[in-house]
Amino acid sequence: MKDRIKAVRKSVNMNQTDFGKAVGVTLSAEQKWELGISVPSDAAIMNIASKFGYREEWLRTGDGEPKADGDRAEEVKARVEKLFQHKNAEFQQALISTLLQFEPDGPQWRVVEEIFESVRAKMPAAPVPDLNAPEQDRPDSADALHAELDRQIELEKGEAGKSAV
Repeated sequence: MKDRIKAVRKSVNMNQTDFGKAVGVTLSAEQKWELGISVPSDAAIMNIASKFGYREEWLRTGDGEPKADGDRAEEVKARVEKLFQHKNAEFQQALISTLLQFEPDGPQWRVVEEIFESVRAKMPAAPVPDLNAPEQDRPDSADALHAELDRQIELEKGEAGKSAV
């Protein structure tokens, strides 16, 4: 839990003092959470989740998506809007427009998935941050943290799918 709390704090660009104040605890209490000396109370976890848009289950256990679905939808919406405002993104705009025309259970998704897997296999693997490394050596941007969380979730889903076969 300590790493998830720290990831949340860093994703909102707060220092420990300000984060503690935002969730109603002292600096000392917040530091103990990030060091793993103590865990937040149920009320503190609910407060962190509601103030910063994270799911309680993920904060407690690491299971599931870090952000609530509504937040993910808002993030996707914001990224699509930004893409459509960009002047030199004709291909990306055409691709997104085409994908949005597919029915959720349409056969086109299987073709897209095969292409995606082929492209992903040719891409260099993203480096995995070492959570035991000194803090200055770790990615600390919200995008880097979310990308790493998404990557780990996908790996876990893949392993779960393999064990179910």
